[in-house]
Amino acid sequence: MVLSHVVIHPESCEGTTMAWDYDKALELIENSCGTVALVLAGHDHEGGFAQSAISSTNHGSSAAQKSVADKDGPKGGTEVGTYYVTLQSPLNRGRDGECFGAVELYDDQILIKGPKLDHLLHASLLEQYPSTTSVMSGADVSSGEIKEDVLSLPLAPCRTGILPKGRRIES
Repeated sequence: MVLSHVVIHPESCEGTTMAWDYDKALELIENSCGTVALVLAGHDHEGGFAQSAISSTNHGSSAAQKSVADKDGPKGGTEVGTYYVTLQSPLNRGRDGECFGAVELYDDQILIKGPKLDHLLHASLLEQYPSTTSVMSGADVSSGEIKEDVLSLPLAPCRTGILPKGRRIES
């Protein structure tokens, strides 16, 4: 997982709040042999979402990677590549907002949890991967149920590997 204050993928924002060298960072991530599952960013107050797909016939090759544009996710011999999630700003919701959450990483999925994911995540992400509501783990149910939204992002089965040594972004 990569954390960045500024956006790295131009399709996960309005296009005006990206890192100056986003193209170099994006190239490094997309050529990382599938080791980067999630890029979380901020700075663009409205939030955003994009994802890449990796061809299962040429896993990890930059020529085989493409942006996934259709709402149903990757199809036709592709696996989910990297998720680019730009979080919404808490300033958008004011004092009544609940713009926070947690990320859990597993071998087969990424879970994003929070009290109101629509305050945290862009609508395009929630449309493509609808969240469910459940009782928050560890909640004291004697004081009433505390609910949270849970969003599951599937991972490709072969996300192991090490980024080649000596690869770095020059700015």
